Amino acid sequence: MNINKKPCIEEINITYNEYVKTDIDKETKNNIFIFDGMKMKDWNSLFDKFKKTLHFPSYFSYNKDSFEECLSDLDEWLSTPIYILFITNSNKLLINENNYKEEYKELIDIFDDVCFEYHQKDMEEKYPFRVLLSNTQTIAQSSIKNNTLNSPIKGEGIPDDFFKKEK
Repeated sequence: MNINKKPCIEEINITYNEYVKTDIDKETKNNIFIFDGMKMKDWNSLFDKFKKTLHFPSYFSYNKDSFEECLSDLDEWLSTPIYILFITNSNKLLINENNYKEEYKELIDIFDDVCFEYHQKDMEEKYPFRVLLSNTQTIAQSSIKNNTLNSPIKGEGIPDDFFKKEK
């Protein structure tokens, strides 16, 4: 799966702490929702973390369709112009599922569909819904090369070698 071809989903090799130290504006920093893949190793734990963090409404059911619907409707109960989901330890997402590679791909497809939904809403932001997948765990395990980070978006300051290439 080539995530880099999905405009709203990025694999990054920096930690959350490093990310917020980059040249991003205060409004963006205030709209980052942090998730830990170590705590979302199956769909139920993922649903639970997203429900609590993003304040899903009471009608949310613990299934993929309801999950996608709630992500697509965040603007109905969260008053923020953008939604950035920063997922640390993303390589651990859904790892306890029987067919975790397919389940992970399905999750990425859900994120991509949600991104498309927000794009269709004609919001002011080019990509009001973004997902940043970080496999890093601590600041010590990652580094910013040459201090060239100026922006959180690929192509606008992050060197290409910061993004994993599909082999």
